[in-house]
Amino acid sequence: MAISTVSHELRNPVNGLLGMTQIMEKQTNDPTLLKTIQLFKANINLLLSIINSILDFQQIQAHRLKLNSLESRVFRFLTRNYH
Repeated sequence: MAISTVSHELRNPVNGLLGMTQIMEKQTNDPTLLKTIQLFKANINLLLSIINSILDFQQIQAHRLKLNSLESRVFRFLTRNYH
């Protein structure tokens, strides 16, 4: 439960950072600054992905994550597109 609590506490400020970088990205005209902002944004997204993975793992351990079975046609897709 502690991991879940910490992860939720991290997700909110990280989402705030992501929102601010999106605003800065739209408002800047400096190509060098834009590149830095985009790098920062990519790293924020990576951090958010890690936090979400931790939450998913915690849900799996607690047997609270439910997977839905869906019919798929993977073989047909692959043979049509990569034959």
